[in-house]
Amino acid sequence: MMTNKQAEQRRFSWAPGQPLPADLVKATLTHAHASASETPIILVDGLSGAGKSTFALALRDALNGMAGGYTWRIIGPDEWYRGWQGLAGAQSITETVMADLRAGRIATYRPWDWEASTQRDPKQVLPGVPTIVEGCGALTERSCALADYVIWIEAEGGEPVRYDRAITRDGDTYRPHWRTWAEQDDARLLVDQPQELADAFVLRSEEHTSELQSPRTI
Repeated sequence: MMTNKQAEQRRFSWAPGQPLPADLVKATLTHAHASASETPIILVDGLSGAGKSTFALALRDALNGMAGGYTWRIIGPDEWYRGWQGLAGAQSITETVMADLRAGRIATYRPWDWEASTQRDPKQVLPGVPTIVEGCGALTERSCALADYVIWIEAEGGEPVRYDRAITRDGDTYRPHWRTWAEQDDARLLVDQPQELADAFVLRSEEHTSELQSPRTI
């Protein structure tokens, strides 16, 4: 059964190499300008391999290119997952970081060293900078309330496409962990129902140009 929020969702399709839908960029910027906080926050979530990071980079560039816009940054739980079992645990960190930024406080988190499997020294995030929070598990009921606009990314073609995209991106590093991560992704769909919380739904199709390279993303 469709919820009221889902009925109000704006739906878009997009492929890398194409401009982002103008109405999506406009809606995002409008909500950012209307933010009650000095740190407007746009939240981007989706399942692993959906194309969240590529979309977030394109959105940042589009927003930075708007007249009268801000200079945006991207942060997200890819920086603070505590290993391959760390999706759920990262959600509370995401919520705390967002809450601090919204309140005008310096947010602090400890990055994860994937090679050493340990936490690194604390890192600070200053308020006052428009922020895109992007990553698997970023969207919960609490984080939704802390965001000015929420976008859910879905891969056209479903899990086979997401798997191929993720393995092409990360290769053998990710391959043995795909099922472990997918189970955590599936679990949060049942618990958090993030798709129902989004303001906009973006169906990401295959790119027409080579995908932007970025650090490890899930």
